[in-house]
Amino acid sequence: MKIEDMNITVPAGNNALVYFSKHCIVTRDATITVPRNYVGLIYVGGKPKSKMSECANENLVKKFGGELRKEDLQVAFYSEKANFEIKWGIGGIQVNNDRLQDAYSVGVNGIVTCSIKDPVGLINYFQKDTSITVQDVWAKILPIITNNGVPLLSEYFSGKSVSIFEINSELANIRAKMVELIKGEKIFTDMGLEVEDVTLNSIYVPEEDINRIKERING
Repeated sequence: MKIEDMNITVPAGNNALVYFSKHCIVTRDATITVPRNYVGLIYVGGKPKSKMSECANENLVKKFGGELRKEDLQVAFYSEKANFEIKWGIGGIQVNNDRLQDAYSVGVNGIVTCSIKDPVGLINYFQKDTSITVQDVWAKILPIITNNGVPLLSEYFSGKSVSIFEINSELANIRAKMVELIKGEKIFTDMGLEVEDVTLNSIYVPEEDINRIKERING
């Protein structure tokens, strides 16, 4: 696409973690606008060349020199200050507590708050030049949290002398376990992300398991 008197920027309403402009051939009149709270990562010939902070209608040739003319250019816009949230949840964790002679399933859910530490790493991880969204990150992270969290939580509850009716008393301890687990996951570093916080919203047991255990106790 040839740009004549056009401006490269982020469209209104965009909420992607990384928004990529279309590829274009730079002309002398090509300009860029980097909105507030964004950074523009300039790719020339498919390789990252430079970063640009907030600006309005900045002429690309004047900014980077005449050698940029007729080059294939694309801009990846991202925010290096804003945090974003990834909701996670694990359900159907089977617990066999021999101490209490209880068998039930348990679930937990919460939020991982992240920031972009290495935008090039994030872009390279997904190897795409279309928008990278929270959903894209969620799809990669959730299976890893599930695969490692299920055995951890199953073992934890199996070895505790805490009844099914007191399970929420373990919220702080489970949060500590999940913080350690999630912050230790290499995938965040591989994606160029920084884990800022991990919250645990709730621990829950299906109603049918609660009713079954009540009937056994009262039986």
